[in-house]
Order: sequence, then C-alpha cells, then structure tokens
Amino acid sequence: MYRELQMDPPAGYSFVTNNNSNIYNNLARFDFSYQLQGAVGKLLPLQLLLSLSKSHKETNYTTYSITHVVADKRDWILDMANELPFLLAGGERKTAIMKDYLRSLLLAPNCKGVICWVKAGASAFVDSLGTEFSDKVHVVYWGKKSKKRSPKLQENKLTLLFINSANINIERHFFGKGGMSVVYAFLKLKRRYPNLNLVIRSGMSSGLQSRLNSISGVKVISTILPSSELDRIWSDADIFVLPNYGNTPASVLLDAMSYGLPIVTTDIWANPELVEGGKSGLLVHSHMMDEYVDGNILHLESSNFLRAIYSRDEKFVDSLAKAISLLVEDESLRRRMGDYNYKLVANGKFSVEERNSRLKRVLDATLS
Repeated sequence: MYRELQMDPPAGYSFVTNNNSNIYNNLARFDFSYQLQGAVGKLLPLQLLLSLSKSHKETNYTTYSITHVVADKRDWILDMANELPFLLAGGERKTAIMKDYLRSLLLAPNCKGVICWVKAGASAFVDSLGTEFSDKVHVVYWGKKSKKRSPKLQENKLTLLFINSANINIERHFFGKGGMSVVYAFLKLKRRYPNLNLVIRSGMSSGLQSRLNSISGVKVISTILPSSELDRIWSDADIFVLPNYGNTPASVLLDAMSYGLPIVTTDIWANPELVEGGKSGLLVHSHMMDEYVDGNILHLESSNFLRAIYSRDEKFVDSLAKAISLLVEDESLRRRMGDYNYKLVANGKFSVEERNSRLKRVLDATLS
C-alpha cells in the first residue's frame, strides 16, 4: 500500500525509506509469526516498544509514521490507515493503561497531525484518546489505480472470490474475515446454481485446505502469489465476497473496485463508507457482532469474540447467501455495481488523484 504512495506521491512531496529488507514481508507469511506476536503481545505493548526502538535524533525531514507513535523530538505525522487506535499499544487494554503517555506524544507540537483513511477510524481515535484531537485528526480516503481486466478464462462459469490478503497468510485471518461463512453460503447456493465457483486466496491449515478443495467448485490457494497471477484471479472473478467481522480491511475492498467487481460484505464499522449499499455492493448485518460494537469502537479482544469468529451463525449464512444470490441472478445489477466501483477508482472518490489531492491539503496545512 505504501509503496504505491512512494511511487505516486502528492505533488511537491516524496516518501523515502531506507528499509529495503523483505524480512517482515517474509515473516508475515507464516502463522507462527502471529502466534508468537500474540503470545508476547499479551504481556508487552509491542507496537509501543517498536516506536521506542526507532527513536532517532531530529532531522530535516518529517517522519511519516505508519500505525505507531514517534517518541523523540522529530516532526512526524501519524498514519492510522483503517486501524482502531488500540493498535498503537498493541490492544485495547494496554492502550487504556498507556493512554496518558500516548496522549503526551500525540499532543506534542512535533506531532503535526493524524491521518485516518476512514471517518469511523477518526471518530474512534477521538472517542478513545480525547476530544482535544478533533482538530488534529484528518480523514484521507485512500486511492487505487484502476486495472485493465484480462479476458475471463471460462465465460460459462460464475466465480465468487474471497481474498483474505495478498501477503498476510494465517488461518485466523481467514475466519476473522468471514471465510467459512462464505463457504457455508456457497454450499447452499451451489445446489441452485451449478455453474457457480468459489476461489479462496488465504492461508490456512493443510487439513482445512484439503477439506475445502474436496468440495465441488471450490479452489483454495494458500500460497502467496506474484502480482501477475493475482491479477488473473481478480480478472476472472464476477463477485467479491468478504464478510469481515473486524475493522474494515485497508486495501482489498478498493482492490475489488479497481477491477470493477460488485462487493458483498458486512455493514460493520467503516465498510458502509467504502461500499455503498445498493450502489457498489450489498451489505449484510451480523447480529453476532452487535455484542462487540460500541458506537465507533470495536471490542475485539475478548475470548468470546475469538470463539465467535470460528462458530457457524446460520442466520448470518442465510443472509449472506441471499445477498450473493441477488447478484448471481441479476447480471445487469452486477454490471451496474461493478461499473460504479470502477469509476470510483478510475476518476472518483477512491482514485489516486483524489487521494493525493486530499493528502496534499492535509500535508500543506500541517507542515506549513
């Protein structure tokens, strides 16, 4: 996501990094990395320790800090992407403990501003850390370049696509993004629509992958793919389905739009900001999640929530299947929504040009 910003920044700005290592990208592919992170993170505020480890002397540059605070005297801007503010200390409980320290860093004059990619994130930031941040927090919707779709491989097939992530490859994310609910909905729909296929790009255990691949019409890809192969998968899809239970994914919904796909997702958190129900896709409500939603805040740390994402919610599966079936049966609706999404990315709200225009206004104002 941020390489895209480096390659195509707002006019008058450049984004430079001296981190050319692929270590973190490679570690992100393995489940054990997240298991270790989760185990240590229960004891220590890892994201905050990361901030302290990166302390440097003052420079002539402004540091554009991605989801972690800066603990020294450099001028800096915080980019929270689509994340809840609790990521700053590695969780909601640790953020509450470290709140005063975080506020002291964020309210300091050398913190020039906070950028959130969605209004829900900006509101959650203010609600959690204080109304004093109202003037310091800015919403900058992200942008993507529109893609030229390759010809479909099989015109007589209708393909649902679920992509958890292009680079994060762990099973917990598959369940947290609603992957199994998509499978259950597909099983209901396959009886009515024999030409329906489901492609899943997500990490998972070999046992689960084997079971899913044994289902007629399902194809699971658990390996990290090069961009050319990922492009083929996007181009061959007809409907993108991602009924996530947690906070809104930072990039994949915009990826789907950039390929002109209609979207089926949940109405949780900032999803309705990105996916307009009835225009760019269909939104499904998860009653299970009502217990964990408090205004703009999502409470996702409880053991009950972690168990819930692995459970089967039959009512939700039925609602999801109903939404998908509307798009399966109505080709003109699919095309209208897909075309609408493509325009939003090509020259609208989620275009690179609009992102850079919004980001430039924020940078000009905060750095002047």
